[in-house]
Amino acid sequence: MADPKEYTLPYFGELDLTDLGDFYDVEIEFHGRPVELDLNFDDGTTTIAKLDAVKSFIERLPQQDQRNKEYMRADYDAITEEDSLKFYLNFHLEEIGEEQLIALVGAGDETLPVEEQLLDKIVLVRVGFYPDEDGFFAICDYTFGREITNYLVVLSLNKDGELLDMTVES
Repeated sequence: MADPKEYTLPYFGELDLTDLGDFYDVEIEFHGRPVELDLNFDDGTTTIAKLDAVKSFIERLPQQDQRNKEYMRADYDAITEEDSLKFYLNFHLEEIGEEQLIALVGAGDETLPVEEQLLDKIVLVRVGFYPDEDGFFAICDYTFGREITNYLVVLSLNKDGELLDMTVES
């Protein structure tokens, strides 16, 4: 059987495998908010198996988002002040004005510390796919909102959605 010349990915549509670009991006609506999806290829080639892995990841994005939030919650519960998520939350507690903080947290669970209320407000804003990379497969960026901060909580994942690394980046 001959190799297919085209491959259809959710949201990205049909990809011409004989003339594959290095970068594709789309914006989708996810949980009522815009989320950027981008697809990155090293040299304009890839395999069907790698595209199948991207397709599978996209199809389970709601479950992966929940899994990522569990990774963040576990990180928050386990780490010290100097580490990624605690730093992210505390930095913003110090930097966000009271009005912005009230607007951001809104009618949150007032029985929770403000830090935990903020943790519940972190949302997915981007998923980057890197099917040809050896060290990671997908990068998921989370934030309170780009209008509030340029800092992101960045999760590096393998093709099965398992956490490889979590950092804070700007």
